[in-house]
Amino acid sequence: MRITIFFVALAAMLVDFFLARSSSSMYFNVGFLIIIFLSAHRRYNDAIFMSITYGFFLDFLSPITPFGTFIIAHFVIYLILRYATAIFSNVSNVALLAVIFLSSVSYILVLSIFEYIGINIFTQFSADFVSLFSASLAFKSAILSCVFVLCFIVFARFSANMFGKLFFIK
Repeated sequence: MRITIFFVALAAMLVDFFLARSSSSMYFNVGFLIIIFLSAHRRYNDAIFMSITYGFFLDFLSPITPFGTFIIAHFVIYLILRYATAIFSNVSNVALLAVIFLSSVSYILVLSIFEYIGINIFTQFSADFVSLFSASLAFKSAILSCVFVLCFIVFARFSANMFGKLFFIK
């Protein structure tokens, strides 16, 4: 299972990296949504492996931040999600979308804070927090994450119904 999570983290990093490079007006956080999904289904070992692997890949691609910044940030995010799984267990789909929206904005804020601290303390460069965190971009990406999750929910229900009809399962 670890090799599957490794390739999922690699694919999520590639999607996030290349889509973010193609559109400078939005953040993409597919890896974060996968970590939420694994935590919500109480697959904690896979979630921690995914968060550390995803952080490693992001550290590998970010030359200006000190190595380990994104690993630590994603580990902290995993710890927060580990104890917030009670939120995911008994909520409706509308409340789940609200939680995803707030989590996405918080995720981008936490990554920006860690990147700001990593650049200003551990390198000779200086960074401005305003240039690292844009509220409008964070809200746009949170809306995109909600749309992605909503499409995933609809697709999962549709495919389950089609699978049941195909194999005569009720």
